[in-house]
Amino acid sequence: MLVAVGVVLVCVVAVVMAWELNRFRRGESLLDRRQLGLRVGGAVLLAVLIIQVLGGIAFVPYSPDLGQTNPRAAVFFLSYWLSCGLMTLVLLIIVRIDFIYLERKHLQEETRLAREQLGPRR
Repeated sequence: MLVAVGVVLVCVVAVVMAWELNRFRRGESLLDRRQLGLRVGGAVLLAVLIIQVLGGIAFVPYSPDLGQTNPRAAVFFLSYWLSCGLMTLVLLIIVRIDFIYLERKHLQEETRLAREQLGPRR
């Protein structure tokens, strides 16, 4: 069941990115290359994170006395989930940068439309 959920989520991410890339190639997208690169990188990171989290749930065991019975397993457990947390943080930073680009584009478009409505300056 967990594998099916992971496959579906990764497929959804892949389909959305394929759609975005197709729109960019046809010139229907308002994204520039930098923003498209951020989105593709974020999508790849999201797919890897989905796989890693679901794999961790399924295959990385935990027990309350893990550190006392097997210190190596405890270190692996902590480093595995810490890497998931760091990837999530990187993904949030990518999303924030993408949002800043989107906000700038919106302001530029709004300014262009306002100037178009007001007509030329005298």
